[in-house]
Amino acid sequence: MPNHKIGFVLIGGVKRLAAHVGALYRYKLEEDVGKIMRPTFVIGSSSGSIPTATCFAPWHHKNIEFVGNIVRKLTRNQILSYHFWMESAGVLTIIEDFILPLLPEGSTKTKRMIFKAGKSGLSLSTKALLVYELLEKPSLFSNKPLQKLLKDNMNRNKGFEFFWKSGEEGHNQIKLEIPAVDLVTAGEWIFTNYLPEHRSLADRDEFLIKAVLASASIPALFPTQELGNMVLDDAALRINAPLHRAVAAGCDVIFIFLHTPFHEKVAPPKTWIEEFTRALEITVNESTRKTVEGHQETNQCLEVSENIKRIVAKRKDADLDAEIEKETKKYPFYNRKKTILIPVVAEERLPEIFVGKFKKENMELGMEIGYRAMGKALETFYKTKTG
Repeated sequence: MPNHKIGFVLIGGVKRLAAHVGALYRYKLEEDVGKIMRPTFVIGSSSGSIPTATCFAPWHHKNIEFVGNIVRKLTRNQILSYHFWMESAGVLTIIEDFILPLLPEGSTKTKRMIFKAGKSGLSLSTKALLVYELLEKPSLFSNKPLQKLLKDNMNRNKGFEFFWKSGEEGHNQIKLEIPAVDLVTAGEWIFTNYLPEHRSLADRDEFLIKAVLASASIPALFPTQELGNMVLDDAALRINAPLHRAVAAGCDVIFIFLHTPFHEKVAPPKTWIEEFTRALEITVNESTRKTVEGHQETNQCLEVSENIKRIVAKRKDADLDAEIEKETKKYPFYNRKKTILIPVVAEERLPEIFVGKFKKENMELGMEIGYRAMGKALETFYKTKTG
């Protein structure tokens, strides 16, 4: 098989997390029997940053199995929790409904008025505390459980060590990138395992965890990460499918891990969280669709340009060739590299795994769907190369 330079782009969306792991495992099995080349570049946007940081540290089927076993056993409490005071205020709001009827009513009219005013004050205070916490906290949920989960398992599996080892120059190097968006400048920020300025950081492991938490955060639901003057948030806000990074890395073949169509029909949202996440999903998916279609259009333009040059070369007209070259340089895609884009798309719908819809069995199902989706994508790739 030709020596292709293969890149992976793992897009965001919480429900894609398990599918990403299943797809990576299927690809690794094909690679191990020599059917396809080892990937040389991987970027994981938003929730795609989690398997990027873990499944490639190291890139070995045993490690992917290790990560897969963690994903299978995931519970909601291992990913998120309410902030302490917010949770406390919520509990107090519920408890006061049971306490108030048990408090004394007072034996005289004055005492009854005092006790009634006290009860009303207690009730209003607990509700005001809850509202205050909701408005003042940086996010509805805390990502401390996810932070602990990542750190514990990266330490257990020597993940930090292998993450940096993968970035060493050599024939086994896999360049890993984790993007986020800086809310201050609206610019793209990328953490890597190969750039010297990242590899030489004294607390580079801590930076890696913060990069993942920033990339995988969800506006209003999960907190941002502050690094110096930057306030880092969900990478999907800027670009959920960073194909440009894989192109810049010189990849000939790019597998883009979509798993679902750009737009799916869902049940009508019933809560503000469901409405917010659905609105964000529509926005991000539309951005992803335009990114993918733009890449495909560029490939088509590059192919047309190559065909024109071949036609001119057959005529051996130097003047005409020079004129066409002069005009071709005006194209925005001039000198761009044509790549093979392989979408990893599932035929089945991925189960929801967020907040109230979180079920452990859905993690196993998501991995199976991702496994099958990669099998289909690999068949497409093999046909592309033999066609």
